Amino acid sequence: MALKRLALIVAMLLIPALARADNIVAVAMNPVEFWPANGNATRSGQFLGAEIVAVTFIWDNTTGVLSNIIVAATGPFQNSANNPTTLTGFQGPTISFLAFTLTSPSFGTALFALNYGDHAHLIPPIAITPGTYETDLGVFCACVTGDNFEIGTAMVTAVPTPEPNTLLLLGAGLAALALTISLRHGLA
Repeated sequence: MALKRLALIVAMLLIPALARADNIVAVAMNPVEFWPANGNATRSGQFLGAEIVAVTFIWDNTTGVLSNIIVAATGPFQNSANNPTTLTGFQGPTISFLAFTLTSPSFGTALFALNYGDHAHLIPPIAITPGTYETDLGVFCACVTGDNFEIGTAMVTAVPTPEPNTLLLLGAGLAALALTISLRHGLA
């Protein structure tokens, strides 16, 4: 009986190793300017001006789910929709492609894309490991002409352990303590 209790205590002490949140990160794609003031984005010969886009989201690497997505855009497509998305090319701990819809009452719909295939995957993709990553970006719209590719940066930061895991750890610790006390009283 004492050996079973001891095995249970050891198993409970290993629970903290399972209750990790390092598979959930916050990603902030820093603002990038497309078609800068001296750029060449035109529509019917008229210069449109710069488009500045930034995106933030939470990424659960285990499920591939993105949440809390915020797309901020200013310029011709400033009325951005906060609804991405296409998540393709999900290869374990990296994101190879994301697409976000940008809209404009004057010009229609454009696509803002993080696409490491634009430059033959020469830039390493965003990974789950916290740090700064280069981003291979583009804005695509049939309504304009001109260069629309830019390199930006993204910050990946760890998200603190969610509250349920904290309660799991507390419960496991209390149960291990109770079993230890029980085991000591059983041996006496």
